Amino acid sequence: WGMMAAAVAGATAAAIATLRFKRIKASAAFMRYPQQYVARRGTPSVIDGNVHKEPWSSVPWSKPFVEIRGVEDAPPGSGPNDLQTTRMKMLWDDDCLYVAAEMNVAAGDELVAKFTARNSPIFHEDSDIE
Repeated sequence: WGMMAAAVAGATAAAIATLRFKRIKASAAFMRYPQQYVARRGTPSVIDGNVHKEPWSSVPWSKPFVEIRGVEDAPPGSGPNDLQTTRMKMLWDDDCLYVAAEMNVAAGDELVAKFTARNSPIFHEDSDIE
């Protein structure tokens, strides 16, 4: 029985080690998963751009946006710096999805919107959030 118990204990340890290894691999894959944001249910009484009053003031901001191509694929220095932050918050009701975005630009930079036609390639020249 002693050898059988040792074999079972060894198999159990190997199974636990295998599960832990798979868990680590899953965690690494999860790190590349896109950020998520859960929109809160609510309706702004007035759409005036003021996110400092209810119901906007109780809605959390998203994490700051990052370079859409990812760290590995984007050219060095192409992502936003500390003075160029973008974040958003969302509300929804039965009729609409409301999105408030805060886009900060560094001194001397500007938010640009030249394209006006539907489906224009704004990502080439205009400031955009995706």
